Amino acid sequence: MLLHTLGELRLEGSAFQRSKALLLLVYLALEGSRERQFLARLFWPGMDNALGNLTMTLARLKKAAPDILETDTIYAKTTILTDIQALDTAFNNKAWHEVLELYKGSFLQGVRSDDWNTEIEEWVYEKREAFAAKA
Repeated sequence: MLLHTLGELRLEGSAFQRSKALLLLVYLALEGSRERQFLARLFWPGMDNALGNLTMTLARLKKAAPDILETDTIYAKTTILTDIQALDTAFNNKAWHEVLELYKGSFLQGVRSDDWNTEIEEWVYEKREAFAAKA
């Protein structure tokens, strides 16, 4: 299973399309294991039931792709690979044809949510610039 982030946001092998949940998965894939409290505040800032929303979102992701998430009461992490990691591998191996195949557009191109907080928005734009510069 591969999480596509370049030019689109899509979970290969799944019909799951909730962009906020997929963005959470992208975040975990690129940033590594994080505390659930941190993720709840980051993705549902100022909401009274932020931790409940996170728990529900993680459950939906586990249902869509059971083997990609590892969670406990404190942490959440993913084992899914992204096209970013595949791009890095191709770049490091100087497999230029593969680099061109993988880079289908900007990081999370067209993905935007009105409820993103400033921290998530800045993270997306920083990643977008870094990946574009590398490609």
